[in-house]
Amino acid sequence: MSDTSTTILPEGFVAESVDASGRVTIAVHDHVAIVTFDRADKRNALDGHQFAAIEAAGAKLKTMGDVRVVVLHGAGASFCAGLDFSGFAAMAGDGPDMGGDPNSPGRLTESGLTHLGQQVCWVWQELEVPVIAAMQGHALGGGLQIALGADIRVAHPDTQLSVREVHWGIIPDMTGTHILDRLVRPDVARELTYTARVLDAREGADIGLITKLGHSGQSRKARSSSSRLKRLFD
Repeated sequence: MSDTSTTILPEGFVAESVDASGRVTIAVHDHVAIVTFDRADKRNALDGHQFAAIEAAGAKLKTMGDVRVVVLHGAGASFCAGLDFSGFAAMAGDGPDMGGDPNSPGRLTESGLTHLGQQVCWVWQELEVPVIAAMQGHALGGGLQIALGADIRVAHPDTQLSVREVHWGIIPDMTGTHILDRLVRPDVARELTYTARVLDAREGADIGLITKLGHSGQSRKARSSSSRLKRLFD
């Protein structure tokens, strides 16, 4: 778990890391699972270890039959600021033989249908229970795409959102854009993707990208929603 983590879990929840990296934790109580991206010192930016840990969290939740709703949450100031460019060259294959590296975003998953960089978004669609993204600070690029994989998005009004990849000269290929035009008009989805502009969650709610706005207690609002949703599975 990151030394700079500021996540305070509700009473009854105890976080456990999903792998040796400690980058992602799962805490389960009363049939609700809170998945925390715990790299607060980097605003939960995505590097190879973070990709692998998020995939591992999703895979583990598939085996947890007592979980009825999942909440995705970022430790610290941001949900997820997108790709960690300090390691981008290695992840892109400029480093030594990334093809067999389990932390490489280009590694094919067992299904052969997605690679690791896509599975961190798509795995939430594969779960048979509702998934809520509780967002604050930043959800940029891959961070927004992960949130798009959730069924419901609750965000602080000031949360900064962007399909940011074009700004960085890369393709938004993490499957989130496949979901985006289910939420907003197709022309709006294209405008957001082509321009890579940053919008706040207020505008996101207006266009259908954000399900519900929450203020200082957006995580509490997400947990309240999760409590209602899990009753559907009682």
